[in-house]
Amino acid sequence: MFMLQFAHIFGEETLLSTTDFNVLLTFLSRDRNIILYDGKTVKFRDASDTTDRITEEDASIASLKATIARLTLQVSTLSEKIKELTGNAQNALANKNRILALSSLRLRKLAERNLQQRTDTLWQLEEVYSKVEQAASQVDIVRVMQASTGVLRQLNSQLGGVDKVEDIVEELRKEMDNVDELGGVINEAGPVIDETKLDDELKELEDQEREAREEKDAEETRKRLAELEKNQGVIKTPAARATDNDLEESIDKLSQMAIGDNPTARAKQSTKALAETIE
Repeated sequence: MFMLQFAHIFGEETLLSTTDFNVLLTFLSRDRNIILYDGKTVKFRDASDTTDRITEEDASIASLKATIARLTLQVSTLSEKIKELTGNAQNALANKNRILALSSLRLRKLAERNLQQRTDTLWQLEEVYSKVEQAASQVDIVRVMQASTGVLRQLNSQLGGVDKVEDIVEELRKEMDNVDELGGVINEAGPVIDETKLDDELKELEDQEREAREEKDAEETRKRLAELEKNQGVIKTPAARATDNDLEESIDKLSQMAIGDNPTARAKQSTKALAETIE
């Protein structure tokens, strides 16, 4: 099978002889250590293969694969022959040659019988080879499981058993509880915040914000009045300008009213001042 597959590896015109194959396989086996070769069977080595010779199982599998390859070739040849005989029978009938047509049909029947036998045998061998591959895979799986069992056993021995692990976990819990207790003590030693003082500071900030907002509103009112007078083109007399100045001073007094003052009294004074100014 190996020779049949690689006989024309150097081209269709160059055919390797049996001697050429023996020399090549011996070189690959002895000098390069790529294959295993005993004169009949060739086995390519893989990284996980530690055997140094071809076993009976290897020889049986190789023989099975060679038989499957030969039967596959025979099935292909018989199929082509049946097609050819069918064509010969059709041509003979077209030429009215009854004897040649019957002979071609007889040969086709024989070829079909042989094809059926070869196909049945090939199917059986393919099934056997599938089971062999399955068994080989199972062997590899069992081997890996055995190796894994040894590794797990060694790792578990390093852990020291369940009791030791439970002791370690218990010690870890205790140390974590100690950390939580220390954190609680540290938090208790922190400074105490006076909530009343915080409320006072917050109220002071609110008052400052309100005063700033009132002052801003008053400034915007003055700007709008100035813009309106400018757009209307009003020419004011010195008396009118003095009245405006008094009005602005009164507005400033209203905007600068303190929070602690009496709102009613201050409002009356401001109203009186505005009235005097307008008069």
